[in-house]
Amino acid sequence: MDIDLLITEGRVLQILKKAKLMQLATSVKNQPRVSNVWFGFDKRLNLYFMSGKDILHSKELKKNPKVAGSVAVQKFAVPGKAVMGITFQGKCREIPKSQAREAYRFYLRSPGKTMIPLKEILSGKSRRRLYKVVPEVYMLFDEVDFPEQPRHTLRLRH
Repeated sequence: MDIDLLITEGRVLQILKKAKLMQLATSVKNQPRVSNVWFGFDKRLNLYFMSGKDILHSKELKKNPKVAGSVAVQKFAVPGKAVMGITFQGKCREIPKSQAREAYRFYLRSPGKTMIPLKEILSGKSRRRLYKVVPEVYMLFDEVDFPEQPRHTLRLRH
């Protein structure tokens, strides 16, 4: 594995550890939409979030699983201050109940973890569902550690 790939993967992981909120973009019939969701992640850099099954982006994911999104570390970026964040493209799907326990374990890293207990999801009583984003590519933008060349791409093979 080349050094640039290791650096980029390490930086993506570092940003995921620092950030808690991601912007998730869905699109149906050429109409894009962005939602903010709490998220967790696994060591393969997959992303996990929880959402209501009747919320528009959840309905859209059933029609088109292709997503894009972003995660930024700074709460408020100001002109002149170095920026660090990632964007991604990939596919998203609802997690079946049979895999919910493992997905919930990754989701527990998010601030939204207290919203719905796992037992409610497993029982089917909750309208909330767990979702998994499998990114195909991450684009790193890091002016903090790479001011001369802040853009780096990480292509994942799942």
